[in-house]
Amino acid sequence: MKNILRNKKVNTRIAVLGLIITIILGFLYHLDQSMIGFPDGHLTEYDRFYKKVLYPIFFFLNTIFFIAFILSVFVKTKPKQILVLYFILMVIYLVINNYFSLNLENGQGS
Repeated sequence: MKNILRNKKVNTRIAVLGLIITIILGFLYHLDQSMIGFPDGHLTEYDRFYKKVLYPIFFFLNTIFFIAFILSVFVKTKPKQILVLYFILMVIYLVINNYFSLNLENGQGS
């Protein structure tokens, strides 16, 4: 009985950690997205692509995982697997983001 309660506490802590991480990453990427075109309003090819394609994909993934972590607090799920999947998808997103920032014109001078 103690082991079941202990596992429930650990799962709840992992789910809350996942919630905190999704909130922080969502806030940071929202700040990043809101600074597109600052200070002169010029949008580069990468900025337009990021605003129209990459950020909506990130927002969708972050929202899905936010809901999954909320549900894993109340339902018997394995939030550790959800957290690992979230980290894997965020690393893939960062690699894709880095690839496009290098290959699209992003306003970096020579």
